[in-house]
Amino acid sequence: MWGSYGSKISQQTNSATQVHEYVQAVTKNIDEQVEPSGTLKDVYLAGKNVPDYNGHDYYLINRNVPFFSKSDLNKKAGTIKLSEMDAYGRCRSNFMIVGPETLPYVPREGIGMVRPSGWRTIRYDFIENRYLYNRSHLLGYQLSGLNAERRNLITGTEYFNKRLMLPYENRVAETAKRGFHIAYRVTPIYKERELVARGVIMEGYSIEDSGRLHFNVFVYNIEPGVVINYENGDSYAQDDAASIAEKKAIEKSIRRYYKHKKKITNNT
Repeated sequence: MWGSYGSKISQQTNSATQVHEYVQAVTKNIDEQVEPSGTLKDVYLAGKNVPDYNGHDYYLINRNVPFFSKSDLNKKAGTIKLSEMDAYGRCRSNFMIVGPETLPYVPREGIGMVRPSGWRTIRYDFIENRYLYNRSHLLGYQLSGLNAERRNLITGTEYFNKRLMLPYENRVAETAKRGFHIAYRVTPIYKERELVARGVIMEGYSIEDSGRLHFNVFVYNIEPGVVINYENGDSYAQDDAASIAEKKAIEKSIRRYYKHKKKITNNT
């Protein structure tokens, strides 16, 4: 059942072209202006209502209208608010006002020293750069200049980071380069005590033109072909999952056979 805050997208975005086209369609500048309202509590409530991943990479929240308050939109240009990590060492919601003045002009340095919650170094040959996980920025480096900031890095898949989040970040960066300011918030969503986020809610709203660029979307932290244990970051290939299921079915059949054979023996 779909939650009252959101709706599924109608088409799978399982290729780079589809992802690009979808984000272009959802975030394109249009004459429609929207008035966001809400608080961070609404964001977390919406996160609880997001359905489990079912083949769709994105899930629209609140009819794509962000939950920013008037206070959020009145923050000074360049404002960055980072939440402290929770008791499990997990990142929480981060907010900023993106603008021309926040865009970095120096190359990003290494971040390998940071180990986000649930971090694992796992490789699969069918993934583009072989590594399953990236250290995924909540507030992207190209928007904030934040780099090895522990409060801003989560364990995210290669697909989630570079195929799903990045197109939204690029649209925000493009808008900022034209002189606009954008209220921008990214909130990781976890289930109970799981260390790896199921995904993030990304919100954006261009301020000077009353939201001609706006979005409110949940992005699933998934990798095609891989089954992820969000509790601790472990994973296995889907082909392995099929093999495991087949093995369990065979073992179950064997147990039934011997149980039946024992019953017959006892009755003779």
